[in-house]
Amino acid sequence: MKVDIYQATEMLSASWTATPKETVVNCFRKAGFHDLEGATGAGTASGGVYREDKDMANDQALYAAWRNLQVGGAAPENVELDDYLYADSAGSATEEMTDEAIASSVRGDVEDQNNSDDTDGPDTCNMPSGREVADAIDVLRRFAGSQQDENGMHAVWLCECCMTLLLMSRLAEKKVTDYFQPK
Repeated sequence: MKVDIYQATEMLSASWTATPKETVVNCFRKAGFHDLEGATGAGTASGGVYREDKDMANDQALYAAWRNLQVGGAAPENVELDDYLYADSAGSATEEMTDEAIASSVRGDVEDQNNSDDTDGPDTCNMPSGREVADAIDVLRRFAGSQQDENGMHAVWLCECCMTLLLMSRLAEKKVTDYFQPK
């Protein structure tokens, strides 16, 4: 199964939306913030508690866990929990299509789609050369080596193997006789 960036973003958004606050609180609890029992109102969490009370208790637990992260230095003090939770809420993950674009996509007009892409301007992202990729991997290897991090070195090795395969696949295959041709 091949997943593109758009599909991955949709899956991530759907999973984040489906994640209840209780799960987030539980994750904080498992991360070592055990003093959340007082913030959740564990003594009053009986079957007769209204849903709003449970939500408020969960919110209090979540904010208490966030304060513990800030006190411990794991979260910046100038960032609020709501900023962290909803940082990507204003981002759009879909393209707003015009009526003409929808009609051309239904008709399968490939030329119209290509022409609309050309109006955006030239692509400013340059593909790095093989030498630049190798140099970047060398920088990563030197950094991981200076940190004496075996996991980092292993990750760099995996990255190097993957990039080598990608770079080798871009090379045009030559015949043996091509090397003996006069220049």
